[in-house]
Amino acid sequence: RASRPEYLRDLRIVDVFTHESIGKERKSVAFSMSFQSSDHTLTDAEVNESVDRVVKALHDELGADLRT
Repeated sequence: RASRPEYLRDLRIVDVFTHESIGKERKSVAFSMSFQSSDHTLTDAEVNESVDRVVKALHDELGADLRT
């Protein structure tokens, strides 16, 4: 929570997948994020920066890797 981006309004887990094919101790977690500003329309750069902060926090705190 300390690294929560300013414009992040909601983050919800939408799917969790576990299977031997991704590793016995690993899981794939899909989530959706909603961003909003109360005083302006967000730019792509603002949203991308917020997404990057979430991904970095998940990596730093949980060891999570972004699948592409």
